Amino acid sequence: GFLYMSKIIAYFIIPAYNASKTIDRCLDSSYKLSLNENEYEVIVIDDCSVDNTVDVVEKYASEHTNMTLLRQLENHRQGAARNRGVSVSKGKYIVYVDSDDEIAEGVIYALQLAEANELDMVAMHYYNVDEIGNITEHERITINGIYSGVELQTNHAYWCTGPVAYLYRKSFLEKVNHPFVEDVLFEDSDYVTVHLYRAERMMYSAQSAYCVHYNATSTTHSTTYK
Repeated sequence: GFLYMSKIIAYFIIPAYNASKTIDRCLDSSYKLSLNENEYEVIVIDDCSVDNTVDVVEKYASEHTNMTLLRQLENHRQGAARNRGVSVSKGKYIVYVDSDDEIAEGVIYALQLAEANELDMVAMHYYNVDEIGNITEHERITINGIYSGVELQTNHAYWCTGPVAYLYRKSFLEKVNHPFVEDVLFEDSDYVTVHLYRAERMMYSAQSAYCVHYNATSTTHSTTYK
């Protein structure tokens, strides 16, 4: 862990829209990590949910001093919610978490890699779980060492267009200064591509850090022409 560090090191940024059925699983996963609550912060940005997402999150916020709930005045999709989360975070590292997914213990190893090697980004191993609990493990890449984002992509084909599969140094995000495009679908791909292109120091972490829950109603699986 980071017991020698007195200040918050990591921020988990969670956009939420009508997430009352899954947000508790997501939040529970962050509190199962072997980090002290004074070492990380959880920021949930509610994007004008019309279910009881806010009630669920407020209950957690009342029980955990490291949780913040922000509420958007208008719905501007995940990109805007994530941008707002980054704007209020004060930690050294950013991890994006989707409200229907889970963060896993391997994220701590990714933080340690980033800290020890002064990395811009860490590509984190993730796995998928379907609606009945079947786990799909992706092949782990057998690489060590520090690469640029371009080298990692060109030579090792670690390609995930979702921002959740990466850990980012906050100062690197500020230097690149390329926030999520707002009010659009698939803003993730643009964001990830630009940051991979600009990352000078990256490593791959083979420890499972993130669990993607397959959701048939998610943005990815309900695309319309519009």
